[in-house]
Parts: sequence; C-alpha cells; structure tokens
Amino acid sequence: MPAGIDPGWDTNPGKLRKEAADRALSQKMEEADATVAQTAVRDLRDTGLAEFLAEPDGFFPVLVLQEEAAQAIGAARRVGVLSAETAAKQTETHPELMPEDYHALADLGSDPMLIVQDADNQVVVVRREGRLYLAAVKAARAGGQETFVTTFHRTTPDQVRRLVRDGKVLFGKWEG
Repeated sequence: MPAGIDPGWDTNPGKLRKEAADRALSQKMEEADATVAQTAVRDLRDTGLAEFLAEPDGFFPVLVLQEEAAQAIGAARRVGVLSAETAAKQTETHPELMPEDYHALADLGSDPMLIVQDADNQVVVVRREGRLYLAAVKAARAGGQETFVTTFHRTTPDQVRRLVRDGKVLFGKWEG
C-alpha cells in the first residue's frame, strides 16, 4: 500500500461490483439449459452489446458453444465471453466490423455451419449469415475455467479451406 493511501481507497467498488455481477450472470447462464442460455445471449446482445463494444469493460457473454465443442477443448464453461481487452483489439485489427456484425456471434455458437478444432484448447466456429464469419473460441485458465472468444472477423472460402485442411472437423462439412 503506498504511503498516505488509506486501505479503503485501494480498489474501485463500482468496478468490483460490475465484475461480480458479470460473473454471477455468466454462472447463471452456465447453469441454465442450453436453449435458455442461448436466449439470454441473444437478449443481452440486443440490449447491451453495442454499448460494451463502444466502451469495453470486464467481459460480455456472446455465444454458447455446442457441448461437443466445449468438451473437445476442455472448456468447463460453454458460454463464450468477449473480454474488454479482446474487444479493444478487435476495434484495431478489424475496424470494418460494425456492432451489427457482432450480432452474428450468438448464432455462431448455437447454429454453426462448421466447427474445427485447430489447437488442443481452441475451436474455430464458422457460419454464413450473408457474409462468412469466423470466431476462435479458447478454453483458458486452469482447467478451462474460462471460455473466451479470442478473435472474430469476416472470412473467405480460402481461409475456411485452410482451416479444414489443417484442423480437425468436429461438426459440419465445408462444401466451398
């Protein structure tokens, strides 16, 4: 503790409260049936995702992985979250994406065209919603206790072909 700083002022109570609320919401979604969790992700997307992307803080639940995909990567949680750090990185690396593009994340998890495991603890989920989208979802921290969306972007048929060639297809078939 720095000299002259009272121990009661070493944290931000508002930030701690938000983190606790985020974790409680995520836990409730984890405990819910997959259909209920998916509905919650869509409701949150429609009511708060644009605000989160504009001012990222904490994390935001954006998709529910299929159980088989979660098991394949050792994820203890099937609800994938977008962290503030990743949201900020996304703004820099994929400025072409609009908040509406991020709405596709909810359906990537629940109704993917293709799921490919490209690392022990990561799957890539692909879906076409007019455009072709790709999201990498990673089980992280000890024992896969967190499930993070580490990247999301538009993709091309060539990129998907390479993904299928180099990874292990868990779900779907690529015809492109």
